[in-house]
Amino acid sequence: EMCIRDSHIRYNKTVRYCEQLEREGKAVILRPEYTIDSLEKDIDVLKQTYDMGYRVTKENINRIKELF
Repeated sequence: EMCIRDSHIRYNKTVRYCEQLEREGKAVILRPEYTIDSLEKDIDVLKQTYDMGYRVTKENINRIKELF
């Protein structure tokens, strides 16, 4: 049975799996350049974070396209 106290274990296992896929050239992992508060409500911070994600995606678009 899965429970919340084990969620970090499942999360870490999933991260390792995704990193393995990236090493094999089967995935591209895009990570934020700074820590993001998941409960952020400030519109300016959210816009800045969106813009960062958009820019990082554009910078990696060729790597992403190579997957298909």
